[in-house]
Amino acid sequence: MKILPAAALLMSAGMTLGAFAQGIDGTKALTCAPQEAHDCLPGKACGKAKAENTDAPKSVSIDFAGKVLVTPYRTQPLAIANVVTTDEQLIAQGTDRAAAWTAVVFKSDGRITFTVADKKGAYVLFGKCTVK
Repeated sequence: MKILPAAALLMSAGMTLGAFAQGIDGTKALTCAPQEAHDCLPGKACGKAKAENTDAPKSVSIDFAGKVLVTPYRTQPLAIANVVTTDEQLIAQGTDRAAAWTAVVFKSDGRITFTVADKKGAYVLFGKCTVK
């Protein structure tokens, strides 16, 4: 019977090491490739988001040390005000003038869900992050 708890502990440690093996731990910058991006306005169906900053890279860049997030869907970089790290994810948050945003990055596979909300509406981005 003592084998079962030991096996569970080893499996849990392996899963944790797998997540940290990718290096997604909030200490290194990330590049995130958008897979879907939606622009949502009140009273209308969400549509495909269009880049506002055509000079920016087509990816989302998260620099934890520099406390900045750059996205092609905003003209200005977004300041990171808060980062929370859990066993499963990194959560970065901030505000920009009249907008609030959140980026949730899953440590195990680098998936990202990124949202920005303001008085006009919101947009939601789904993608995949890798360590720079």
